Amino acid sequence: MKRQIRNGDVRRAVAAFTLVELLITLAVLGVIVGLGLPALNKLIMRAKLEGQARSVSVLAGRARNEAVTQGAEAVVHLDGDEFVAFVDLDGPNAADPPDGLFNPVSGQGYKATDWEMSRVPLANKITVAAPTGEDAIFGLVNTDRPDERIIFNPDGTLLSTGAFRLADPAGNYLEVAVGPRATGQVTLRKWDGTAWREQDEGGEAWTWN
Repeated sequence: MKRQIRNGDVRRAVAAFTLVELLITLAVLGVIVGLGLPALNKLIMRAKLEGQARSVSVLAGRARNEAVTQGAEAVVHLDGDEFVAFVDLDGPNAADPPDGLFNPVSGQGYKATDWEMSRVPLANKITVAAPTGEDAIFGLVNTDRPDERIIFNPDGTLLSTGAFRLADPAGNYLEVAVGPRATGQVTLRKWDGTAWREQDEGGEAWTWN
């Protein structure tokens, strides 16, 4: 005798089948997410590093433009965990020549003494660092001014060439380089394991860890 299948039996069978499907789907999704999460984290860090380097590049370019516009020295330097740009009009006193330090003279009006242009804070997990054998802040030796800072002359030239170098946790390195001295050009480059290269230099795109 054939067993009659009731509607309730059908509903239970369908529900059980759907539950098994759901568990399998969740398991597969868990594996996919587990495999994809490290790649996603690297992508986020890469975006942070590129964004940080480009922000510092823009800051340096703006400082150069301001130096020419104001007819005064402009400085970019690392102050703790922030890159700072300022126009350097004088020393500790209004009659003193520019000294590469931010020391606005009390009593002077805005832009009549040293004045700050902008700040770029370091993003979380991005550091000022360089690969083994390289310097995190390269060059930028400014003789009678403090070292390790970009200083643009009033005509847009540089006191000294060099670079700020940035890194992410995956071991990718970018540098914001300034030079040659005669032009004060700001360039963004990446470490390829042997040298610093611009994007698409020699027809090759940057590769990432």
